[in-house]
Amino acid sequence: MSDAIVFHADSFWPGAIKSLIVAAVLTAIIRFVVKKIYQHKR
Repeated sequence: MSDAIVFHADSFWPGAIKSLIVAAVLTAIIRFVVKKIYQHKR
């Protein structure tokens, strides 16, 4: 049931929305890594 809903939503939403979500996730990961490196340097 939930898989069908996810598949329908994936087909419905344009690629731009997914690209924004991916960019947001990557930004969060990069910020986390940079913070870790910065703290390690200090």
